[in-house]
Amino acid sequence: MIMINMPGGAIESVKEKDLLWMRKALPHERKDAVMLNLGQIQRFSIESLDDLRQKFADAGVHLADFTPPAGKLVIIVNAENVGEVKPANPIFVHDNAHAVLHFSPRVMLAVRETVAEAKAKIAAARPRAKPVARARARPHRDVA
Repeated sequence: MIMINMPGGAIESVKEKDLLWMRKALPHERKDAVMLNLGQIQRFSIESLDDLRQKFADAGVHLADFTPPAGKLVIIVNAENVGEVKPANPIFVHDNAHAVLHFSPRVMLAVRETVAEAKAKIAAARPRAKPVARARARPHRDVA
């Protein structure tokens, strides 16, 4: 669990795996805060984006930086929760979006990166599978 400092002095514990993405809050959302998307809910923290990034990274969350279709924000994504990356459909998303990250059938995030770039960022952030060591054959010993 990660402890998040909320506005008004509240402290909330968040499960590491629940984070989908985080970014600086937009001015109309909450001034001087970071928005954390936790799937069905959003939380706002008074901690800096860098501090929150460090907290999640220290907890073993594999993070990747993405760019929204418009603006200069950085969106920090939990790479483990991205199920699929698909091309953006300009009918539904901003013209500058080139890929859509799918977290679930109902939760998606349009990004400026191409599908190939997005997949590469996610792959780079995810842990590498460690090769399974082969067991060495042991010589058979007769027990008398």
